[in-house]
Amino acid sequence: MKTVTLRFLILLLTLLVFSGCSKHSRYFNNGVDAAHRQSYDEAVLEFSRALQEKPGDPEYQARFLTSSGRAALDHLDKGRKLRGEGFLVEAASEMRLANTLDRTLVVAQTELGEIEQLQKTAEMLSEAESQYRARHLPQAKKLVKQILDRDPTNSTALLLLDQIRADRNIMVGGFELAVESKEPVTLKFKDAKLQEVFKILNKLSGINFIFDEDLTNESVTLLLEDATFAQALELLMKMNDLGSRVLNPKTVIIYANTKEKQKQYEDQVIQTFYLSNIDAKKAVNMLRTC
Repeated sequence: MKTVTLRFLILLLTLLVFSGCSKHSRYFNNGVDAAHRQSYDEAVLEFSRALQEKPGDPEYQARFLTSSGRAALDHLDKGRKLRGEGFLVEAASEMRLANTLDRTLVVAQTELGEIEQLQKTAEMLSEAESQYRARHLPQAKKLVKQILDRDPTNSTALLLLDQIRADRNIMVGGFELAVESKEPVTLKFKDAKLQEVFKILNKLSGINFIFDEDLTNESVTLLLEDATFAQALELLMKMNDLGSRVLNPKTVIIYANTKEKQKQYEDQVIQTFYLSNIDAKKAVNMLRTC
């Protein structure tokens, strides 16, 4: 009799256990298993599926929120590690996941903002370095100063600023020119037209020259070896008694150095015009009417 009773009790307990397990969905049980293995992203996915079946179940909701919080902390830690290793794009992605999983994790949003600022600074620094390599020194300097306004201790930006300042920038009339190359200039001409000489100088330096319409295209004989752009320009100006006015860092107006032309160009307020879509003669006429 006792044996029968014991068997009955075991059977009853077994039925109770299975009936207790069966009240949960397959997704819920998968979520519990994933959470036990500390695979919290998987657990969040499984509990979210379980909640679709039982949207108002408090136990499902509690499990989902707990797993979401643990998954968010995992992504926060991964983001911090990636940031420390310099992988900013990947770090930002991890922080966004952490913020999505747990909106109460304010530190994830804060650190995401910091990483995005670092990304912006890195982009600006890359552009500044490109401008410096292209010998666009004014543009490079402007970008570096913007970086240092955001991050005054940025060592790479400080070093680049020192390099820019150490370069011998070409100055004409008190204005800095964005010369593209510092390579020595060699000019050898015999009875060449003045404007043709300036065209060669343009190819060597990247500086555009606009000629006053009254400037005569005289013949030039010139021999100059291993000179700087500034030396070549100064020699051409003196040999041909020319005056100049800087329009922007890439453009210089050339005119005959007479009192009339000096008054016309030097006594006027010269406005900055971007010449990519404007005819050179038209630009000169616009300057005359300033």
